[in-house]
Amino acid sequence: MSVGPGCVITGASSGIGREVARLFLRRGFKVFGLSRWKGRLPIEHENFVPITCDLKRVDEAEGVARELLAREKGLSILVNNAGLGAFGPHDAVSKDAISAMVNVNLTSPMILTQKFLGRLRARRGHLVFISSVTAMGPSPMGATYGATKAAIRHFAQSIFEENRRSGLKVHTILPDLTATPFFDNLSFGPCLNDPETYLLPADIAEAVEFAVFTARDPVVVQEIVVRPRRFRIEKKG
Repeated sequence: MSVGPGCVITGASSGIGREVARLFLRRGFKVFGLSRWKGRLPIEHENFVPITCDLKRVDEAEGVARELLAREKGLSILVNNAGLGAFGPHDAVSKDAISAMVNVNLTSPMILTQKFLGRLRARRGHLVFISSVTAMGPSPMGATYGATKAAIRHFAQSIFEENRRSGLKVHTILPDLTATPFFDNLSFGPCLNDPETYLLPADIAEAVEFAVFTARDPVVVQEIVVRPRRFRIEKKG
């Protein structure tokens, strides 16, 4: 059983989640990384603990939370990072894709937050949500994805208001287009030959670091929007 500082991160196998995991490892945390973990582990560190968890299965996420809470007393940070997107006209997006996005982007983070909330409050910890700039307005060709990101942003705001007197800090990071494997199976992605038009996972990890570690104790950095200088996407095929 670990009694030192502990951090739980979803979607830790690649992209933003992997960089955020590295951040907390550098900061001396024991990091529990949740992911489906296909292939070789991207982080080899004595304080990194990979945990297999498919957030499309809400009961699986709940079970992992219960197990961690039972054996790890030092948990003080939860980073709800994992995300899933399917894009196109809404009537062309399958029912299964809609259900998967809602579970990964919204329902599982809500359940994980519910399970960890008491522990985080008790330790005056941090709750971090990786949302998206799509939460800030209409998202044509990504209606469900945008809706889940807007909902998780609203959820984070409400959780903060419910718990702010306890000392719990709640942060939402809203990244724009970021070069990650998120786009591997999509028909569009960042224009990689134009670095002024996309973000890197390390940029988002830096925003998390600022929110969690920079502000003096009574101050809560509630939201950070991170955008590249210019907007451009590249269509594939």
